[in-house]
Parts: sequence; structure tokens; C-alpha cells
Amino acid sequence: MHDKLPELIATDIEKAISIIEKADFVNLKIEDFQDYLTPLFRGYKVTAPYFEKGNYLYRGRICEKPQNIKEITYPPPENVKTLGRVNNIGESFFYAAMARAVPFFELNVKKGDYLALSTWKTTDKLLINHIGFSKTVQENLRSNRELEDIYDFQKSTKAHSDLNSYVSDYLSYKFSKKVDLVEEQLYFKLTIAISRKLFKSDLFPGLLYPTIAM
Repeated sequence: MHDKLPELIATDIEKAISIIEKADFVNLKIEDFQDYLTPLFRGYKVTAPYFEKGNYLYRGRICEKPQNIKEITYPPPENVKTLGRVNNIGESFFYAAMARAVPFFELNVKKGDYLALSTWKTTDKLLINHIGFSKTVQENLRSNRELEDIYDFQKSTKAHSDLNSYVSDYLSYKFSKKVDLVEEQLYFKLTIAISRKLFKSDLFPGLLYPTIAM
């Protein structure tokens, strides 16, 4: 007899969100936010898409003309000195996008900047987790795409239940929220915690598909 799968519990989710919204980002750790997020993931269902082998990815870096591939790939862990939206200090992740224009938005490229834009090709089929495809994110980032309508995996994720849809929207909003550079390093504690929850399954070995305004 199989154990019954966990289900989302509305009261636990409301309590968890209340704690997160009042959280002291200065004194709390990433692990604290992971604990707070647990009720939102206990029973949360995601419909994940497969990307076929041979997809192109685009990665950007604001810098002068690179002389070596190591300047445009992910940095070694010892060179990672600040938090990112997914990575902790000392953690190295390969940030890339499915669309060529995305790095320009993600890196906040300004007039006069030099941007090295590289193209990469996947060598195997990938199962991708995802976050950020919601109406609220679409409006906040002023995207001209109907994020909830054009991706079947997002439609299916939200269709599991009203509560599943609510959690999906909340996580998307918190993960994709734009903050100024002063707040960024504190706020990334929460986005890293969300990422760790999404990466937790062995099915998703460091693969996350976030949205960006386009």
C-alpha cells in the first residue's frame, strides 16, 4: 500500500506567507526561509516541460571583449563573492536564457556598456522546473507576452487546484520581484531559498526556467 501523497493546506500556507512577509531579512539566513517555505511546497504540484537536445541558450556578461571561454562561462565557486537570484556566495550556477534578448534585460544593460553575448547548445534532453509565469509577474515586468496563456506547462501547473495556482502565483511574484541594488543582497536570501526547494528533487539537477520581461 502506497503512502498518501501530501496535500497543500490553506491555513498552513497563509501562516507561512504571513511570516515571510514580516521577515527580518537582515538577521535571517537562507535556511530560515527554506523552513518558512515548507508549507508552500508540501503537496505543491508542478508540470515540468522537457527541452529536447540541441536547444540554444544565450548567456551575457557586461565586460570588454573576452579573450578566453572561461571569461564567459560560469565562474569558479571561489570567485562568487555575492548572492545571486539563485546562488549563494561560493556557489556557481550557469545563468542562461532561451531567448537572445533576455540577457539585455537581466543585466540591465545601459548605453555605453560592452556586453559579451555567447551562444550555447544543449547536449542532452532536459527536464526543466519553472517559476515566474503569472499575470502579476507579467504586469510587474511589463512583459508583452501572455505568460499564463502561451505555456502549456504553466496552464497545467495552475490547473491542479485553486490552492496550487495560488502558491504558484505567490512563488512567482516573490522570485521575480525587482528590488534596488541596496536591497538586492538581502532579498536574494528568499529567492535562493525558493530555488533550493525547486532544485530539491533529483529530477532537476540545477535546472530552473525563470521568466523575464520581453
